[in-house]
Amino acid sequence: MQSSGLALLVEDNPPAIEWLGNCLAEAFPAYRLLRAATYTEAANLLKQHQFNLALIDLRLPDDNGMDLIRTLRG
Repeated sequence: MQSSGLALLVEDNPPAIEWLGNCLAEAFPAYRLLRAATYTEAANLLKQHQFNLALIDLRLPDDNGMDLIRTLRG
């Protein structure tokens, strides 16, 4: 199936990001999913890609997920 969008998953807990990633991949098979475990990783991905869907942990080890949401909103 061809990708119809790009999704971002930001979560610092390894078991949670794996579980959520699997759930998102199953629920949205047409989306390509990129994952990040820190604010810095996610911010770098935001500079490189435009996302159609984002699921962001608000408590990250190196910053606040709300700042990522603000960046996404422009």
